[in-house]
Amino acid sequence: MHMPGHKRKGPDYLQALDSTLDITELPSFDHLYAPDGVLRDSMDDAARIFGSLACRYLAASATAGILSGMYALYRPHATILMARNCHISVYHGAELLGAKTVYLSPEYDKKLGIYTALQPDEVERAFCEMPDISLVVLTSPTYEGVVSDVEEITRIAHKYSAAVLLDAAHGAHFGFCEGFPDNPLYGGADIVVESLHKTLPSLTGTAIAHINNQTCLKRFDHGLSMFQTSSPSYLLLASIDGCVHWLAENGKYSLYEWSRQLDSFRREAESFQFLKICSGSDFPESFSYDKGKLLLCAKNGSACGSWLYHSLRERFFIEPEMATSNSVLLMTSPMDADADYARLLDALLILDAEGTHMEFPVWQVAAPINTSQCVSISEAMAMPKEEVPLTGALERICGEYVIVFPPDCPLLLPGERITQAHLQMLERYRKSGVSLQKSDSSDPEKITILLQPDGRK
Repeated sequence: MHMPGHKRKGPDYLQALDSTLDITELPSFDHLYAPDGVLRDSMDDAARIFGSLACRYLAASATAGILSGMYALYRPHATILMARNCHISVYHGAELLGAKTVYLSPEYDKKLGIYTALQPDEVERAFCEMPDISLVVLTSPTYEGVVSDVEEITRIAHKYSAAVLLDAAHGAHFGFCEGFPDNPLYGGADIVVESLHKTLPSLTGTAIAHINNQTCLKRFDHGLSMFQTSSPSYLLLASIDGCVHWLAENGKYSLYEWSRQLDSFRREAESFQFLKICSGSDFPESFSYDKGKLLLCAKNGSACGSWLYHSLRERFFIEPEMATSNSVLLMTSPMDADADYARLLDALLILDAEGTHMEFPVWQVAAPINTSQCVSISEAMAMPKEEVPLTGALERICGEYVIVFPPDCPLLLPGERITQAHLQMLERYRKSGVSLQKSDSSDPEKITILLQPDGRK
């Protein structure tokens, strides 16, 4: 119950990929960065199937598309408006561009400890306060499947002559079946990046970018030539091509079957007494919700996430995608069989019965702190630093990324001032067993800060 979406079963086109097909840019196999043959034809097919103006294959995951999209859409010396739950690659893009960044916090569910939807009125307010915004970057759907009103957010951004880059990594299956949310491209964002390997039958590291703004296409292509390898894997490209044509030929039926399985499983789960599988009604602030993400929690809001995660892995040999203190995320795909759902349901029924007789602490997870940058990310990364105990980091300027993995979203950024609330949040995460990664310090009791407390050299 985790990535990749092919679930190690995969259609025939994946089974056929081995070293005998590991080729390079031979005359009859085209060139990814100057396509005029089979790759161009395949990408043209993908644009038609998905409904985009132009499509580009990404053999270095969605990260390559995010970086190239930011490079293509950013205006020098302007500001990037970012949702605070953006993937780490977006922050790395801002770092590489030396851009000034401001952040908007989507709605936050304290019971589950997750971000939900970004509200359009918050975007409008940001433009009224900061007219130099040239680019808006947001994530929809989220890792947990929550969808924002991308169409309205894009309309607002375009009204102020700003571009929109949409990280729709988890939404590549949207729009091919009525049981799932609409195609992310319908929101009108200038560039949309989707990860095929997350929910569809394609190899890990495969993604696709949709460009809906002709004026940025050449610059996007130049960005790809910088951020992707000059020797792209044809095994990955063949996987993308296979997945695209699988969607065209089998996608509607396969996703319909997937939707049917999910509806049946969710009906069975309604009998749970202790556990609960979240649905769209749990996120009233959202625009839509992906039912393919099974977000499991306790009905009473107790912190049973770690117990659920380890029980599923160690007792039932079911591998979840992610755990927080209060929830467990199970990822499904069209490759899951009825027998997989039956096995999962049997395990959860046992855990549900056990959970009714167990005591877990009941707590709310405080929202990550959104503070302004004292210096830009790129400036902070270039400054002298030192490593100090967390107890001595109060009011100092952070010198590294502190990231929740998964889903690779930063809690603290280089250039942000560390507050008491930050330190309390890091301690709560540490005690709850949530995995934190730091880009510099390897000691969980320490953090890297800028050498001077005011952030200046």
